[in-house]
Amino acid sequence: MPASAVLTNPSVERVRAALERAGMPAETAVLVTSSGACRVEPVGQGVSRVFVEKALAAHGELWAAAGHPHTVFRLSYPQLLGITGGREAELAA
Repeated sequence: MPASAVLTNPSVERVRAALERAGMPAETAVLVTSSGACRVEPVGQGVSRVFVEKALAAHGELWAAAGHPHTVFRLSYPQLLGITGGREAELAA
């Protein structure tokens, strides 16, 4: 699938709009192969309660799904908490 078709996908545009509303760069990367992320993007879903795994804080850079299996965006743990309104939780087994 051409990158232009991926980037104009309505789900990708929804994620970019949510990032812009949060004051974050709305830059998405297009992957040659699927991220395998199952389209689990953290913004633009309209979810009222979000829990964020505390273990993610150990990573300086996170990549999240951006509305399509071939798109991701970069953010930090504090940014993830901020854009999702998420609460820290220990969820991993």
